[in-house]
Amino acid sequence: MEKTWYNSNIHDASFISFKQDFINSARGINWLRRSFPFVKRGYLSIGNELIIEQVDGLDEFKDKKVLVVGGGPSTRDIGYDESKYDSVVSLNHFFLHDKLSKTPLDLVTVSQEVDVLSKEFNDYIQEFRPIVCFENYLTKHPEKLLKFYNSYDKACMCHTRYMSVIGGCPRLIWLISSLRAAEIDIIGMDGAIKTLKIGDDANHAFQTSKKSRGTYDYDLYINIYRDFWSHLLRVFGESCKFTNLGYGHAWNMSTLVADKNGRLLNE
Repeated sequence: MEKTWYNSNIHDASFISFKQDFINSARGINWLRRSFPFVKRGYLSIGNELIIEQVDGLDEFKDKKVLVVGGGPSTRDIGYDESKYDSVVSLNHFFLHDKLSKTPLDLVTVSQEVDVLSKEFNDYIQEFRPIVCFENYLTKHPEKLLKFYNSYDKACMCHTRYMSVIGGCPRLIWLISSLRAAEIDIIGMDGAIKTLKIGDDANHAFQTSKKSRGTYDYDLYINIYRDFWSHLLRVFGESCKFTNLGYGHAWNMSTLVADKNGRLLNE
């Protein structure tokens, strides 16, 4: 059974709610409307897995091969060849990464940890003009969000039904899967090593000074990565092929629970 905010401790949960309840859930369409009353366009509910503001370009991921680039160390240590893909997407502090800062991305997800009025972020956005999805954005800086939103025509608000403590990259994968990509390769969705302690260097590919934070628990993360792959293939596996390009990296927790294509070990 899916663990949700309604039947489990929020730190153990992988989903906000069951699929049929998502649109009216604690992060459903009414929450989005209350939290972001300035939204100019209507919302789409896609397969009861994603609620997203209507913005041009969302249909361009259908049937495409997409690379998702996360901030884990495999992005830095293993790398990737963006020329193999129809589309490349990333998240949060992607613009601090030397290669990504020069790569035209088609979509980025942004949480409240990003200063959306910073020069580095805006220089990238104005040069390459990706869709900017504010995802799991809890309005920590509403004035900055509003100013950016009103100045950029490809900004939108969204929320995925998938919601766990292992970070934004799994939610970005859920988003792109919901937009009906045919193939998704993933680099930089890693996790941590067993000896990592809270406050240690997080070994982040984008934010070189980032530290491990209070949500980190090795055994919990392993279980949630296992659940992520199980649920991802159950929901999207018939229509989309997934490949973990970070497979085998010392920090790649998915390697411990699933094969390179997300099939769980010992099943």
